[in-house]
Amino acid sequence: MSVLKFQVNVSIADLNIVFVLVGALMGFTLARFQYLNVRGDFCKKGNAAPGECFYYLQQTRYHVGIILHLGCILRKLFSSLLDISSRGSCPIAS
Repeated sequence: MSVLKFQVNVSIADLNIVFVLVGALMGFTLARFQYLNVRGDFCKKGNAAPGECFYYLQQTRYHVGIILHLGCILRKLFSSLLDISSRGSCPIAS
């Protein structure tokens, strides 16, 4: 089974839009890294849904699970945005 590879080339005008959007998403990602402190920033400031922190703070496996989830998702978003901005094009599938 062959793997299809697509790549969308962008012009100079579209490149500015890509960098603006990547910059906005990068700012969002960097702002969310504070929530890795689950006991402090995430639960005490009311950023979680009602009752959500009860499970995160009571049982160790849920606490570890939310830290792993946030850490992996935020790291992957950060690295994929760096990849898009360094290529100058948007990889759809690789």
